[in-house]
Amino acid sequence: MAIDRDGHTYAGAAAINRALREIGGRWALLAGVYAIPGVRWCEDVGYRWFARHRGCFSRWGLTPWCERPGVRCGPDEA
Repeated sequence: MAIDRDGHTYAGAAAINRALREIGGRWALLAGVYAIPGVRWCEDVGYRWFARHRGCFSRWGLTPWCERPGVRCGPDEA
């Protein structure tokens, strides 16, 4: 999730694109493509797919936050 200076919240692919716009330069141009309806749909679907399968990517060094040693993620682990 991302929150901008005005308090607007963004989730999923929209949050990534919002962060890219804040970085600026060529990243902002790349984020601008998200405004195209077909591209937006593809990015949203791709983000949801990756989020559901993120555990499969741990073999490449991408360990989900809640699976890292010492991290508390469950509601009963406060």
